This record gives sequence, structure tokens and C-alpha cells, in this order.
Amino acid sequence: VPVKPHKVKHTTIVANPRIAGLFVPDVDKLEKMIAARFPEPIATGTDLRANNIALLETRYEYENWVKALFKVHQDEGAMFNGQDPLGAALRSNAIFVSGMFSVCLEGMPVEQERRAVAFGVGYQYFRQLTNDKSPAALQTGFGNITEAMMMGEPGTTVLSGYTDRKVGDAPARWSD
Repeated sequence: VPVKPHKVKHTTIVANPRIAGLFVPDVDKLEKMIAARFPEPIATGTDLRANNIALLETRYEYENWVKALFKVHQDEGAMFNGQDPLGAALRSNAIFVSGMFSVCLEGMPVEQERRAVAFGVGYQYFRQLTNDKSPAALQTGFGNITEAMMMGEPGTTVLSGYTDRKVGDAPARWSD
């Protein structure tokens, strides 16, 4: 079954209809929670055309999707950091490339899937609101906050790979 876009207010879920049916209600609920907690600039500062989450059901679908994303961006002249960015993306279960957060759902427990989607929404909201000029730590931090909003408590904390941090040595959690 081919993937297609499913629009929520500020986010577009790209998935097959069955997978979209599982996650669109969560994203709708989360977007309402974010708007209630952070009414502005969230309500007017985000654009669903640039806030996309691709949910790929199998590893095969994910790998083909990732290869296509890289090809399109490279054909347009984009440069990727690292020695083997495509290889790293293919080994991962999720990547973010230019307004598209892509997740491989195969083998992932349902709660982890929901957390990944909640993180993706928040990460992309913050990225858009700062015109992609904020440090990756703040983008990932807001993704962690939206995950906690949706799930009631934080799960796996996502940290930016750009800067090494000694999180355990901090006197208080930065989100406090």
C-alpha cells in the first residue's frame, strides 16, 4: 500500500492509510496540547508543508525512502556532513532531512513509535519557529518536551550529535 500525505493542523503525516489512522489522532491531540500551552507563536508560526513525518512500516520501505530522499537532495546540490551520511541514515531507525522526519516502525514497540512521532512534531515546530537557526540542542530539547507532554513523562531523551554534553553533570535538568 503506497504512502500518502495525511494533514493535521500543523503537521503532515506521510504513511499508508492504516498507519496514518493510528497516528493522526495522536498528532491532533498533541497539536492541541502545544497550542494550549504555547499559544503564540505556535498557532501562527508553523506551516504544515514544512513539518512532515514519514512513518514507514518496514525496513525495506524505510531504506528505499531514505535513499530517495538523499538522491533528491544530492541532485539539488545539497551536501551532507560525515564520512558516510547515507550509510549512517540507513543504519538508523529515524532521520531528519530538510523538513522531513522519517521513522522506521518495524520492530519498534507501539509506545516508542508514539514517542518518536511526538518528538518529531516538537522538533520540527521549534526548527520552523527559529527559521532553522537555533542550536540543534534546543530543537531536540523541544522535541523531548513535546514527547513528555504527549506521554506524561519523558522516555528516551534525544540529544543532538553536534555537541558533546555531560548531561549527568548538570546541576539541574535544562528543561526545568
